Amino acid sequence: MRSVDLNNNIHFDDRFIFYKDNDLIIHKDNECINIHKNDHVINSFACPKNHIDYDISVIDDYIIIVFIKSIVIFNAKNNTIKTDSFYGDRITPIIPFSDNVLFGTVHDRRSQIVVYNLLECKKVIQSPSWLYEINDIHYDKGLLYVLLSNSIISVWNITEYIEVYKRTEKNKVNNIHLFNNGFAYVVGNTLRKIRDFNEVDNFAVPHMRTLHYINNDYVIYSDNNKVYKYHMKNQIISCEIRVVNVIDMIVKNGRISNSILLTRSKGGLCIIDLTMKKVVESIDGEFSKFKCFNNNVILNSKNKTVLYYGE
Repeated sequence: MRSVDLNNNIHFDDRFIFYKDNDLIIHKDNECINIHKNDHVINSFACPKNHIDYDISVIDDYIIIVFIKSIVIFNAKNNTIKTDSFYGDRITPIIPFSDNVLFGTVHDRRSQIVVYNLLECKKVIQSPSWLYEINDIHYDKGLLYVLLSNSIISVWNITEYIEVYKRTEKNKVNNIHLFNNGFAYVVGNTLRKIRDFNEVDNFAVPHMRTLHYINNDYVIYSDNNKVYKYHMKNQIISCEIRVVNVIDMIVKNGRISNSILLTRSKGGLCIIDLTMKKVVESIDGEFSKFKCFNNNVILNSKNKTVLYYGE
């Protein structure tokens, strides 16, 4: 078996696929990772031991894959590969900016930020290490937002590498979300919005545990048993769908569709239609990775890949 269609949108593949578009596919092949273009292998590199623990990002002609101890930069324009190694036991998601990518590395609960230049595949910034784990990381307009030890929110000017804001919470914070001129997160049972680093607004939202998406009108969040869509102005739950133990979710206008959510849980993948207010498709399995490229989503388990082609 190579690829099996479940319906027009969902496909199973027995290869471990890192990336796929109309022309290119990057996948594991025994001890190598091969890059195929139009069904021909155009380049390859050695597969790391812990290849399941990776993150990937696409910037113009560059495809960047970061593993636990190495970075691979593929230039799709000339089909060349550059690699480098670093030290760490865990990595954060990759964040692209300008001609660079940054990510966090974690070792023995100590963390640091690493910045690589894409053109040279060269490490240009390596921060001092923190005595905290990085739990979440975001970048916007020259500022790096980092959640440390599920309680400390630290904002850094990435050019000068100075801390411009810091806030510590007594209760656990799972993640942070950027929007407008600020960011938001859930602490206790409260949704907390912080604008311009000084205006703090608190909202009591029913059943809120983990925030997945926020805009000016509504939030999408989950507790242990359900996914909710809550309208901030009217203060009403417009959608409530049973999905147990949601790990993460793709909710992005223009990437899937406004009415479709893809949720990864401990039991597998659930596709939710917010208009119909129900789960329209589910796939059992333990998926270690959940990545979105344009409208397409890749889910990896140990021995197979599920591809979801968005609208």
